[in-house]
Amino acid sequence: MKMRWNQKLLACILCISISGCLAGHAAAQDQSSLKQNVSSDEQIIAQIDLSDFQSEGISLIEETVEEENVDDLEVNEIPEVEQGEIIIIPKEKNENQILSRATGTDLAISNMRAPNNTEPLPNMTDVKIVSTIQNLGSTTISGFNYSVYMDTQLLTTKSVAVTLGAGASANLNLNIKNRVGGSHTVMVTVWLPNGPTETNTSNNSVSKAFRWQDAVSVRAYEISGSSKIEPNVDHAYEISVANLGNLDGVDIPIKILLNGKMLDGTARASIPARKILNFAVNAKFENSGGTSLGIYIDPQHTSADIDPDDNQLSKSIQVLTPEQSWGGTWRNSDGISVQILDKVKDLVAKENFRISMDQIVSSIESWNGVASGVSFGEIWVSDTNDDVGKDIVLTKGSILGAGKNVLGITVTYDENGNEVDQDGGRLKDVFVHSRITLEQDHLLENSSAAQAQTVTHEFGHALGLRHPPCSDTAIMRESTATAAYRILEHDEQALQETYK
Repeated sequence: MKMRWNQKLLACILCISISGCLAGHAAAQDQSSLKQNVSSDEQIIAQIDLSDFQSEGISLIEETVEEENVDDLEVNEIPEVEQGEIIIIPKEKNENQILSRATGTDLAISNMRAPNNTEPLPNMTDVKIVSTIQNLGSTTISGFNYSVYMDTQLLTTKSVAVTLGAGASANLNLNIKNRVGGSHTVMVTVWLPNGPTETNTSNNSVSKAFRWQDAVSVRAYEISGSSKIEPNVDHAYEISVANLGNLDGVDIPIKILLNGKMLDGTARASIPARKILNFAVNAKFENSGGTSLGIYIDPQHTSADIDPDDNQLSKSIQVLTPEQSWGGTWRNSDGISVQILDKVKDLVAKENFRISMDQIVSSIESWNGVASGVSFGEIWVSDTNDDVGKDIVLTKGSILGAGKNVLGITVTYDENGNEVDQDGGRLKDVFVHSRITLEQDHLLENSSAAQAQTVTHEFGHALGLRHPPCSDTAIMRESTATAAYRILEHDEQALQETYK
């Protein structure tokens, strides 16, 4: 279904569909409500209802969600750590004053505690974590380094310039702001700068488990997909939302953003603790220019989320002009004739040319049925190298000036016999003839799949398709290494748009 946005917008989303899968689970879908419950071990882990967006010109096809574990990904959830201060403990107030008991240098850390708070500790608040630093050796220490870890994850490393005489002690005060709740082990390791060698390093670290208040901590995690796209073609985006906390987030409202503005519809999702939900979104933009696609989790702060500052995320998108995206078209596009010159048989007969003439013909005909009114008709494998006037001529040869990765070139001509731009032409070009040359030497160095891919790719150019200016997967991608081996949805939509 297609509905039009306000014409004041530079780019319009015409269709968004939610798709994907949850490994190991299947769920029946209620097409009338477009709602799906994805379950794990008989427990609902996600509930999505985006049907309200229909009125905003967004058509939903299906609603499934892929789930990942936060712990499996590089999600930035590092608590904030600030060094409060280093306080030297006066000897007369230090009940644990230890006289020098080691000849040489011995730095030690012990007695980690949170003196100003009782557990569970508060989230999103600076909690003072104190450890005692001691000089157990007989020499003066003029400074040391320390690192702070939480659950083995490095939070910070710093150098401290402080003088500790033999037997002296100091408190290392750290302010830790946790944003994920639950129980976590804090560890501090200390060591001396380059130079002095310690007599004992077994006492250079201290750790303790602390329990923070249980929490829901949702985040707009990522929007992935092309930032440069063609208009009027579906482009796949993945919108990811995470719950970094240790409590499940239930019935969390989610808003879709277009150009920073919230659409009227509201989605809702239940996000399990320590999980990321990935929504696959197909977006089609109509007008050229700059736009943005975004997500806003719980904009009214109605849930128990403890950290609303990271709930909004947008991705900038540049929608190209039609001139940048589409090539020319054939004057008579239905039943385009092809002559395969006799010399192509010599290429097919070579040992390293791994596809047959039938496979060449099949690659050409794979474009039939992709777009209405666009097809190849007669494909004639001739016994002559003379051009007998078919619409397209397929030949082989050494392409002058071609790089090693160039496996074929397509040149098209207008009705006056003038050559138009290679590889798809330009918007409004009208083709009446085309010549495709397969690079005989370089093709022989490639696999059968790449050889068939080259034929399909070049005949796509002959129909008017250009290399995609975006990063979508397609057989028309410029590099053989990154192009698909068959015609994909992006190719189909591009051809349909070209001949619309």
